[in-house]
Amino acid sequence: MKKTMYNWLLVAILLLTGLKVNAQIGNASFAVSKDSICSGGMVYVHNTSPDTLLPGVQFMWQLNGNGSPQNWTGSSVPQGFHLWNTNTYQINLMELDSNGVFLGSFTKDIHVFPEPNWPNLSPNNLSVECGPVFITDNNNTNDIWMNAAGDTLGTGSSITLNIPGFYNVSAISPFGCINSNPMGFNIQQGQTSVNIGSNSMSMPYNNDSIIYGCQGDQVFLNANINYMFNGGGFVWENGSSAWNRTVTQAGYYSLIYTGASGCSITKTVHLIMKPKPHPTITASGPTTRCGNESITFSVTQTYIDYTWNNWNFSSGNQTFISWNSGYNYVVVTDTNGCKGVSDSIFVTENPVPPQATITPSGCNLISDMPNDGIHINIWKIDTLSTIIGSTQMISPMVSGAYTDMIVDVTTGCHSTSLPYSFVLPPVPVIVGNLDICQGDTAHLTIFNPNQYSQFFWSNSADGPIDTATVSGYINVEAQYGSQGGCIVVNPYSVYVTVHPKPIGIITASNTTLCAGDSVTLSVPSGTNDSWSTGEVGSTIYVTNGGYYSALMTNSYGCSYVTPAVHIIEHAKPNKPTITGPCILSTNSGFSSYQWYELDTLLNMIPITSSTGQFLSIVHVPNYYTVGVTDANGCSNTSDPYWSSCGTGINEETNTISEVYPNPFTNQITVRFSDNKEHMINMFDVLGKVVISEKGQNEMTLNTTELSSGIYFIPGIGKMIK
Repeated sequence: MKKTMYNWLLVAILLLTGLKVNAQIGNASFAVSKDSICSGGMVYVHNTSPDTLLPGVQFMWQLNGNGSPQNWTGSSVPQGFHLWNTNTYQINLMELDSNGVFLGSFTKDIHVFPEPNWPNLSPNNLSVECGPVFITDNNNTNDIWMNAAGDTLGTGSSITLNIPGFYNVSAISPFGCINSNPMGFNIQQGQTSVNIGSNSMSMPYNNDSIIYGCQGDQVFLNANINYMFNGGGFVWENGSSAWNRTVTQAGYYSLIYTGASGCSITKTVHLIMKPKPHPTITASGPTTRCGNESITFSVTQTYIDYTWNNWNFSSGNQTFISWNSGYNYVVVTDTNGCKGVSDSIFVTENPVPPQATITPSGCNLISDMPNDGIHINIWKIDTLSTIIGSTQMISPMVSGAYTDMIVDVTTGCHSTSLPYSFVLPPVPVIVGNLDICQGDTAHLTIFNPNQYSQFFWSNSADGPIDTATVSGYINVEAQYGSQGGCIVVNPYSVYVTVHPKPIGIITASNTTLCAGDSVTLSVPSGTNDSWSTGEVGSTIYVTNGGYYSALMTNSYGCSYVTPAVHIIEHAKPNKPTITGPCILSTNSGFSSYQWYELDTLLNMIPITSSTGQFLSIVHVPNYYTVGVTDANGCSNTSDPYWSSCGTGINEETNTISEVYPNPFTNQITVRFSDNKEHMINMFDVLGKVVISEKGQNEMTLNTTELSSGIYFIPGIGKMIK
């Protein structure tokens, strides 16, 4: 029976409990969600037309006429009631106006039906010996039985189940109310469970129908019965009734259980015996070895685990390093879980000769182990493999770490001495500055002088240091006596060269200068010349007075500091002024004068023979300047002076107090410092009058027609458009 039966019942219940009842009070409409429910259900009252309420109208509701009426403002949100007890309830809904005057009421009865009893199932132990499970609800007669998937399995007060699993039951009352078992119930096993467990020395425990063992191992079988009713029993296929048995052969083994009711269950397993592995091991070298050597054994096949020499733990490595005499073998585990052991390989260990000790003797090294017919000496140096001697004593030719290997000629075993660091007496090496400058001293010494005991220099100096001030050869001899009395003498000579120093003086273009001018200082060109100013080069330019010197360095690195030169700085004379207008004059007291006329580009053009304090204007109006020189030879130049002499223009521009703007565009404003009438003339760069106007106090000159360029107003100066 499928879900459709259960769904049909649900539809019936919904039809019973889901009715809506509509009511009308005044201008408002209401609906009651249900007029019959099961115990614990909810009833809702809705205002279905809040927009039709009259202004000021209010509603009150009451349950069973008990208590004060509850105010309901007419909102469409439903009012809900939980009803638990089996009974008939009455909902009263009243309409009042804004003054509390009763306008009408609505009453509705709600019936509450009881739920069915909680399902009470038997038997309590939901399993039997060898047959189906019969389940009964002791509290209800009208039940719906379902499995875990929600399929309906039957209806009524009882049901018979044959399949283990999870189930649920729901009781339905005559009124359509439902009471379900939320936890459900579980059928554990419809019959006694019978299994055969197995375990062997190689295989883990299992309960399958096919079990495995390894050839030669014992397999232990045991009866695994999860439930035995009183009077039930079991027997193996060989007639044994023991719980456990031991087998060594592959085949089929059965366990028969007979219950008290006479039903029986048989469990049969198939035992398959897997072959054991037989690994092969190989040695990395001869199995006869010396005590300080090792042999690596390897398994030629690949397995999942390896245990060497019957250790109590698994190494897990396919290789094994042996350091001792004796038998070596491996126990392996293959992919079937079976273990196998390899053949053994015996290792013989021979003794190692005693370790030699090296001591120095003069310039020789001696081993304390002699060649006695059984042992021989083999000398080596550093990490080189070349044999440099086979006697008890050797004479080293180079410095290095020497070792003596003692070899047993009967077994080939050997031992090696600790390295002995031998230092061959070195040739003394002179260190120091062999290139010096004239007037300096060369200080010569021997590299690492502490390793020598005595020194003999060619100039009869006795000590680790010698000095030289002239060019020539220097010789030295040194005695080396720190190596057990081994003394050697090694002559060595070097040549000391004395280089000349550069010589020179500073040449100055002038020993005086005026403020703002410069003087050139030079020295004869050298490889590297540096000045007291920090500048580098054979020539520099100075703009301030003071003392200056130069450090001259030639290609040998020899240096010479020149005598200092003194440069005297004079201040410039004050800027001269010009007065006019037709005969120009400037300040007196200067050694010389030079007058200039400005061209259209404002360049200063000297006026020939105009070298006095005065200048008579003979040209068209223009700008003039004058340059003066004082007794120290320092000069200064005046600002440009505008003279309009010869034009007939009355120059009274010294009363102009302000002219703006400059630069200008369409007009220029001129202000005077008095109330007199004045003539304003504007000239272009060619001296042509472009504007001529009279006015007083303040004048505005129209410059719209003027092109861009430079213009002049006497007494004011240059104007730019």
